[in-house]
Amino acid sequence: MKQLRRESSSNEWRAVFQKEPPLPPSLAQATLRREVPVSEKRVDSHTYLQTLKLLFTNRNFVLLLVSYGINVGVFYVVSTLLNQIVLLHFVVSSAKIPQTIV
Repeated sequence: MKQLRRESSSNEWRAVFQKEPPLPPSLAQATLRREVPVSEKRVDSHTYLQTLKLLFTNRNFVLLLVSYGINVGVFYVVSTLLNQIVLLHFVVSSAKIPQTIV
């Protein structure tokens, strides 16, 4: 039996796959395409500090961060206080108390 071997060149693959899709897959990609022209796109176009600056200047992100932080903080306070109260009056493994809260 003959085995068919086909060697593909990089030009053939370029004909099949595009550099990027015609429509951006997400809102983040659409924003990035508007900010950075196609000719200047590189993998490291946004640095870590630039990304953090964009996040913390976004009002919606800051509101979400604060509300989540308050919720988690209150949960930890309640669970810690409840743990101390329950352990004073009952003989229970301290590992079972967070399970009862959730």
